Amino acid sequence: MKRTILLLPAGSVLALCAFLCVPSVVVGQGVTTAAMSGLVTDQAGSPLADANVVAVHVPSGTQYRAVTHAGGTYHVPNMRVGGPYRVTATRIGFRAHTQENVFLPLGQEVPVDFRLEAQAIELEAIEAAGQRDEVLNPGRTGAATFVDPTRWSSSPRSGAAPAT
Repeated sequence: MKRTILLLPAGSVLALCAFLCVPSVVVGQGVTTAAMSGLVTDQAGSPLADANVVAVHVPSGTQYRAVTHAGGTYHVPNMRVGGPYRVTATRIGFRAHTQENVFLPLGQEVPVDFRLEAQAIELEAIEAAGQRDEVLNPGRTGAATFVDPTRWSSSPRSGAAPAT
């Protein structure tokens, strides 16, 4: 009986081994974080855009921040699992609201909603003063340098014969 031996080039063998090993490495990767999302509204239930949401992991002091979208929603991905978290929502013209002892389970998205109460605030006046700068003005639209014609004719230029 005649036996046949199949010989493969070394590069093919390495590629085959790498291909067979990759799936086991990919399967070993897992979720190691959690997420938080929610809705920020006013007392009437209308969504508040541009509200700031800050979640502080109390044991480590790590802060996670988000700003609400036009619909009042926010999303904070890739947060440390566990807790407790102290989550605060703020917006100008509204009283800040804080929720304590929020815990995040592994791989889960925890909803944390806020209903902010309107608050009258008084802002101080700001006085802005300035002075005119002659170098930076709207009349200058690009680089400008004056070169005296006598210096120009005596300077070496590419492809030009030196002036005598």
